[in-house]
This record gives sequence, structure tokens and C-alpha cells, in this order.
Amino acid sequence: MRQHASTLPLICLLSLIAVLGCGDSRRDRGRTDGAPGATCGPATCATGLRCCDHCTGSCIPAESGAFCPDDADPTHECAAPCRANGDCPMGQECLAPGESRPMCGIACMVEALCVDSSECDTGQVCAEYLGGCCSPGDPLSTQCVIACTPEACVAGEACAMDGICRPVPCDAGFTCPAHFTCRVGETGADGHGCMRDACESDITCGSGACVKSFCYDGPGACVTPMAVP
Repeated sequence: MRQHASTLPLICLLSLIAVLGCGDSRRDRGRTDGAPGATCGPATCATGLRCCDHCTGSCIPAESGAFCPDDADPTHECAAPCRANGDCPMGQECLAPGESRPMCGIACMVEALCVDSSECDTGQVCAEYLGGCCSPGDPLSTQCVIACTPEACVAGEACAMDGICRPVPCDAGFTCPAHFTCRVGETGADGHGCMRDACESDITCGSGACVKSFCYDGPGACVTPMAVP
């Protein structure tokens, strides 16, 4: 009887662990606010950002044309997490949070509807934009748009002298997001002059993850490459 009584606390402890569980790996991968278990959604990303993947909890700039799994299916099943292509099953590759990939399985469509503003109607300017089925880094299309006013630009942009809303540089008032450093003019910097931090391991990225040698809010996801004709 004494032996049975002595094992009772252990049995109770094991039962409690079984009830509570050890966590949902899909949930624990999400990071938006640094708290374990956070996942992003329409209401959890800061102003000017949007949820890219609820599985990883990554928020990216709202104006970004990067491929986001949630765009195709906001309730998609979460893929296996990864930090390098070698972490994925054969036939798949590791896609970092917000990383671009072909948007619709066909080549980028570029339209040059104007060369400069002299070809546009009065009150319009020739502006560049990312065309259909294109990803960041692809050639930009052009079209005539109404010249901007200071009130017309979104957060993080300002109406420039040429009548186009342009990103505010990080050395002129814009604050780079987490895992980015202000490096205006350097190769690889975005429109604000922010460059993603390089890394060798998660330790370098604080609460984030080191994915393919760069810091992100969380790990990447294993995906099957999309063939482009």
C-alpha cells in the first residue's frame, strides 16, 4: 500500500501533462508581438502592415507585392516550418515569411502605358507599379495616375515634387521594422532604405528566426515550387 501511495503524485502529474498537452507546433510558430503562441490576423498587424501568413505570424508592409499564403487561402493548413531548403521534404523549398515567388504560375506581365508625365493628361503623372503576376524585383509597369496630394499618401509615404507618393527614407523620419537596419543607398535596401539583418543562427535575431541567412519574425514554410512557363 505504501508503494502505491508513493506513485500517486507521479500519476497525477502525468495525467495533468496529458490534459494540458505540450503545445501546438503550428500555433507556437507564430510571432507578431514577441509572445509565444501569437498568430497574425487582420487586427493584429500594426498600421501599414498586413498579415502575410497566420501560420508564421508574419506581418509585412501593406504595399508589398510579395506572395503571401493568406492571400490565396486565409485558413490554409500550415506547412512544415523551415530555416533552410535542407529542412524541407524532397521536392519542396523553404520560403521565408513574405518572400516573393511567382504570383500566378505565369510570367510577369509588364505594361508600359507611359514613358514620362508629358504623355499624361493635365493633373496626371506617369507612375510605376508592380504589374499582374509580378513579384518584387521584376520589371515595373507604368501608367498615368492623378498627381498626389499630401493627404492622399498612405502611412510611410509622402507626396514628392513629381506628384507621386514615395517611401519616406529611414534617415528622414521612417522607422525600420524589426529585423531591419537603416542603410540608405546600400544595395539590397528597400524603398525606405531599410535592409534586412543578416544572421547565422536564431540567436542573432532575438525573438525571431534565422531563415536562409536573414532574420524574420518567425521560421519559413516548406512549399512546392510553382512552375512558371
